[in-house]
Amino acid sequence: MNKPEPKKSPRRCNDLLARDNQRVGVFVDTLLDQVDEIVQACRQDDWSEVRRLAENMRDSSNVYGVKTVMRRAEEVCQALEDPENKPQAREGIIKLIGVCGSPPGGTDRPKAG
Repeated sequence: MNKPEPKKSPRRCNDLLARDNQRVGVFVDTLLDQVDEIVQACRQDDWSEVRRLAENMRDSSNVYGVKTVMRRAEEVCQALEDPENKPQAREGIIKLIGVCGSPPGGTDRPKAG
């Protein structure tokens, strides 16, 4: 016979929620750095790196439930399925920058972590 799962105490649930919220916060704090890496790869015409970074951002965003970022990163990935779609990929990167926000003062921002 199966034993019922022990109930989690409210304190344990709160600790788990706090840890999850912290992880999401760390992820969100790194979004601008991730976008910077994508932009750098784009400037260097390193489209395989752009795709790798966009796939990573898409997958991470999905895990953390940041659906708007996930959808924009997916647009970049889809555009790069065809090597002739670089202009569409660039447009997707601009949209990705838009959903991730931009820091006040441009690039003079502290690095996350």
